[in-house]
Amino acid sequence: MVTIRKRKEIDKNVYEAALERINHLYDTFDEVVVSFSGGKDSTATLLCTIDVAEQRGKLPVRAIFYDEEAIPPPTIEYVERVRQDPRVDLEWYCLPIMHRNACSNEQPFWHPWHPDERHLWTREMPDNVITEHPNFEWGMSMQDFGMAHFEGTGACILQGIRTQESLRRYRVVAMKKDENYIAQDS
Repeated sequence: MVTIRKRKEIDKNVYEAALERINHLYDTFDEVVVSFSGGKDSTATLLCTIDVAEQRGKLPVRAIFYDEEAIPPPTIEYVERVRQDPRVDLEWYCLPIMHRNACSNEQPFWHPWHPDERHLWTREMPDNVITEHPNFEWGMSMQDFGMAHFEGTGACILQGIRTQESLRRYRVVAMKKDENYIAQDS
């Protein structure tokens, strides 16, 4: 039986709690890495991590951006600005990761940056991106590659999520009593 914990009010604001948790992660793991999408949640996570890393003398913050090709131009422009920030060491990946395709019954999956389907790309590949990785294999999903990318490294990958938007997201962090913001793969 799965136990879901109820929200508990604390005497800290969200920013203070985030800094405390990120400090704990720096104390617990060999490396802290931010999974950065260019959205609001990952931006907030990155900025909080920069604040902690600056206080601890751990700049620049390592951030990983998985470019899924069909991304709005303003988001790409923003990610490019973040890449220029000296406080951030951004790794920009353009890999043909397998994604679900909700637009087709005939092709249930698609691969951004598929090398044999360049004529179908939604935009040109950006300059200075990573197009190969020793742990990437054809047919890997984002989750598979994320696991393989950091396997055995002692790294902690931070992901910003707003649990108010999704019961599924809430369940991810509410199933554990202690350190419910840390999900470890078994």
